[in-house]
Amino acid sequence: MAFPLSLFGMPFLDFMDFAIGTILILLSGALITLAISWYMPKKELLGEIDHGRRWRIPERIIPWARFVLPAGLLVLALFSLFG
Repeated sequence: MAFPLSLFGMPFLDFMDFAIGTILILLSGALITLAISWYMPKKELLGEIDHGRRWRIPERIIPWARFVLPAGLLVLALFSLFG
């Protein structure tokens, strides 16, 4: 017997698991990374990351957090959605 409630050919709970547990997690990670890396001052951001550490994160990590990390998360979301 088929599950009576389905979306896009998937049972409802499977669809919700895919939408929230895969797509929205990646999109929210990309948005949070963009928001923090672009709007938080560099010194404050590095201070928060380095808080309580023995070694310091170099400032050159900021461009990676601004461009590479969100792009990678969006690519993963697109591959999960269409792949």
